[in-house]
Amino acid sequence: MGPALAQTTTNATARADGEALGRQVQAQAGANVESEAAAREVPGFGGTDFPQGTLVDNPDALASEGAIAARNSSAYRVVTDPHRPSYDPTTIDITRAKAIEASPDSYVGAGEGIDGAKGKCQPLPGSGTSSVTYYESCNLGAEVTTSSASCDVALVPTTQTRVVYEYTCDDWPSDGCAPFDQPLGQSQCRIVTHATKQICLQGDPNHCAEPETVTTETLACTTPVTGLPVPAPHTVTEVVTTRDETACAALTADGTCTLEAETCIDSDPQTRVIDGVSITQSCWKWSRDYSCGSIEQANDCAALKAKAGCSFDHEECLDDPRVGDCQVKDEVYRCTADAGTQSGAASLCGSDLYCLNGECSTIEREASAEFRDALVAVHAMGDVRDQFDPADISLFKGEKTGCHRPIFGLVNCCAGKTSGLLTPSAGAAAIAGGPAAIAALATPFLTQFLCSSEEKLLDVKDRMGLCHYVGTYCSQKVFFVCTTKRKSYCCFPSKLSRILQEQGRAQLGKGWGSAKHPDCSGFSATEFQRLDLSKMDFSEVYAEFTEAAKLPDEVAASAAIQDRIRQYYQLHGGTPPPSP
Repeated sequence: MGPALAQTTTNATARADGEALGRQVQAQAGANVESEAAAREVPGFGGTDFPQGTLVDNPDALASEGAIAARNSSAYRVVTDPHRPSYDPTTIDITRAKAIEASPDSYVGAGEGIDGAKGKCQPLPGSGTSSVTYYESCNLGAEVTTSSASCDVALVPTTQTRVVYEYTCDDWPSDGCAPFDQPLGQSQCRIVTHATKQICLQGDPNHCAEPETVTTETLACTTPVTGLPVPAPHTVTEVVTTRDETACAALTADGTCTLEAETCIDSDPQTRVIDGVSITQSCWKWSRDYSCGSIEQANDCAALKAKAGCSFDHEECLDDPRVGDCQVKDEVYRCTADAGTQSGAASLCGSDLYCLNGECSTIEREASAEFRDALVAVHAMGDVRDQFDPADISLFKGEKTGCHRPIFGLVNCCAGKTSGLLTPSAGAAAIAGGPAAIAALATPFLTQFLCSSEEKLLDVKDRMGLCHYVGTYCSQKVFFVCTTKRKSYCCFPSKLSRILQEQGRAQLGKGWGSAKHPDCSGFSATEFQRLDLSKMDFSEVYAEFTEAAKLPDEVAASAAIQDRIRQYYQLHGGTPPPSP
């Protein structure tokens, strides 16, 4: 059998195998489509039982139902608003498109050979190095420093001797204790003992028909009680205890000191004999721990002033409320960081394809500075689709968030871009991975400082370029001096939406609210229509957009296809076609 016949036989076999495979796949696909479960595989399919199904048998109701839905739809009102801007399509210049249509080879080249020979090429305009802007702050003014102090308080027992008159009274058969009510109220007398006993009014003690409880009290009075016989005076010795707080007097009087704890340091023995008199106390001596604060002047701005790429922007007073001169100031510096350099040089050649996220089209050979603007427009429309909120008809809505940092302290839960920038892919992967992945990617010392999960997420988003700094306010005070500040941010789903918000608000004269109450709302449809995107600077995101654009190596792809064809023929004993 000659080579030609072998090749023909091989080709016929391959064709038959291919047709058999096609019939098998066709039968399987047809069975899948006709199965009852196929409907559930259709995206968005929710079954056949839905309210609008009643309109199938009542088409006349479509008009009325549609009118009701239109009246209740804010989107419908926006579309039908007679005052919304309108555009005349005849004013759109398509001269360039018509010229390309008439002579396409003049613009896209005469083609490209399989041997790699290309037509005329022109270099793509490079974006150079782009930078991002962020804000750092430092503090100067009053600093509250705390110190610990302790002192001891002892229980001092003393004995005293005095003359007393003792009385005894019963409340039966008459209230014999009534004459002592007034002396007791005036502290002339005090009850020494109080006892009760049972007596029998009728019968004997073993078979008492009418028992009665009698109360007997013994009283000690400093002077005789008026109206009663004067008993013989006698002398008594008593123990009186007082706390000696002399050692703690200065700390107690200091308005900046706060008692933190009081601990018993002498409780054994509890019963002690003082001048022959026994006295029992649960504790005889205590130790007091105080936390005291002092106010000094401090300034931690030296490092930030000397930092390359940072310059003073503005100053904020953290006093809330402010009374007189500002006690603590927050100096805000505007800093820039390198966002990375565009990849190596690239050219546009005849028959080149440009692919964006898997969708390819032929590119004009002439290098155009409008290419970047087209990329921004494409991504902006994608964000409009993804970030549209139908609840309030708004676009590019942000999320309020924040972080805290002690004034003049080591703890810093607001590192953000000062720790370096993150690529969109790395940040997005961490956010999708949940709290553990976010904590692993966030600035390392945030975990050491016990910063919250919200602050770690803000750190990642800020380093991705998704957040706008709104302001700083005092969140905690000691002795009326700010000791902890909180930074407020608005974070957005994408860097492009953040840039649109920042530059769009500037065009509209729309502020960001206050540091305590930031305004992260989106643009209304009317506000978005008023924006002039041609006046916005999107250089910060050009590099990220062009990373998604890949120029395919058609020569390498063609060579790989030819190589596979040769391998197929060699495997089946045929003669491969010649190499290109």
